[in-house]
Amino acid sequence: MNLTIRKTGEMDLPAVLAIYRHARTFMREHGNPRQWGDKWPPEALIREDIRREKSYVCEADGKVEATFFYDEGENVEPAYSVIDGSFTGPARYGVVHRIAASENGHGAGSFCVNWAVSQCGNLRIDTHPDNLVMQNMLQKNGFRYCGIVHIPEDDDPRYAYEKVVRCGERYYLKNERLTRYHDEEWGKPEHDEQKLYEMFLLEFFQAGVSWELLLKKRENFRSAFDNFDAEKIAAFGPEKVDTLMQDPGIIRNRRKIEAAIGNARVVLKLREEFGSFSNYLWHFTENRSIPERMDAVTDQLSDDVSKDMKKRGIRFAGSVTVFSFLQAVGILYCHDPECLCFHRDHAETFAQNHYQPENRVSGGRNDR
Repeated sequence: MNLTIRKTGEMDLPAVLAIYRHARTFMREHGNPRQWGDKWPPEALIREDIRREKSYVCEADGKVEATFFYDEGENVEPAYSVIDGSFTGPARYGVVHRIAASENGHGAGSFCVNWAVSQCGNLRIDTHPDNLVMQNMLQKNGFRYCGIVHIPEDDDPRYAYEKVVRCGERYYLKNERLTRYHDEEWGKPEHDEQKLYEMFLLEFFQAGVSWELLLKKRENFRSAFDNFDAEKIAAFGPEKVDTLMQDPGIIRNRRKIEAAIGNARVVLKLREEFGSFSNYLWHFTENRSIPERMDAVTDQLSDDVSKDMKKRGIRFAGSVTVFSFLQAVGILYCHDPECLCFHRDHAETFAQNHYQPENRVSGGRNDR
């Protein structure tokens, strides 16, 4: 059966109403008479869903076999703001309501919810405790039970489920700190001057240790390195180096501490030459994020940036370290296309961007 999804049109209303009639009968016959009763959803609500372009149908060879409501956004479903349990995904998510299939729509429900997941990477859905068919379908498709929510139009509690897709999902779900870093920071195109310098400093300290350890020590680094102020770090002298070597809250590597000071001085020169450290970094790609495989460790861009940094006197700027830094700040965009962050960042707009070394300006301010 060849299934496709499209938005519902007025011409689909008779088929949609017929599907809901069948769904109500099916629920009654399978021990779930309360969820939709005899009248839910009302035709007026269905028409409103169509008018708002939030209603979708699933077709099989041109015939409508399933229908559902879909929307996405920041806290898009107010009823989910209070839950006896917890959702694990970020505040931006997709939601599916009023999903139903025809008598012949075998597999259409799974197809619809997986399509919705592919649109947002973070989908939430609820169902009645008596709707065992729906619960089984969600669990089969990788949804996690999250707890109980209450829907305004229904006195009965609802079981809430969620499916979150991340890069390396199994890894991130085991560590809340890394999960938060992945969802909120890693790969997000960054232009803030101080944030870029912070990530730059942390990245070369990370070489040889885990990023998890760096995140644990991040606030200690912030305190020890004057809130990642490049001008203050550039002024550190030998006594400050000795003090930092006694600080158990950071990574006590003298060569890296001394490199941090020297690198800060180079960053100040880059700010003079390019107007900002951000301008320097982003001029390599003409202010565009460049898509790259997540499993890569170097590429032509990281090779070129590493070479240029070393020429300017920056230490610990090998291509692997630079690649990881460019990933972290979104100059190299490596989120998986199915990841919730890819959808958040509208990364499909990066698809036509390719790094072309000949487009890089040779130095100075880039005002194009």
